[in-house]
Amino acid sequence: MRLAFPHAILVCLGGDRNKEEQAMVIHFVRFKTRLAQEEVRRIMEERAPRFRSEVPGLMQKYYGYEPESGAFCGCYIFDSEESRQAFAQSELARTIPAAYQAEEVRVETYEVLFPLYEEALQQAPQQARHTR
Repeated sequence: MRLAFPHAILVCLGGDRNKEEQAMVIHFVRFKTRLAQEEVRRIMEERAPRFRSEVPGLMQKYYGYEPESGAFCGCYIFDSEESRQAFAQSELARTIPAAYQAEEVRVETYEVLFPLYEEALQQAPQQARHTR
């Protein structure tokens, strides 16, 4: 039996958060392309260093592929909505559809409620935790 999951992911984070502390945000980008899986992965790996160095507040990014539909995704974890919005306005974000010759693109955003594993927060990249 194959379990069906929605295309958007709702990951949660938070707990007893200080009111002044900004909520972490999930930015989910799903796309389809006619490019071969190997070519898409090559482009992802080629662009990854830019995400590491040019996106303040990006704590993690996961790259995914769904064989059944042929869709690819990027699941970004930002330290705040402010960081996510800055990324969404960036040249790097605007070039995603063209870089992958995307035919269908869907973007979704979620406020993180709480994490399953608190320890994962402690391991977030230093640059993301100390921006803005």
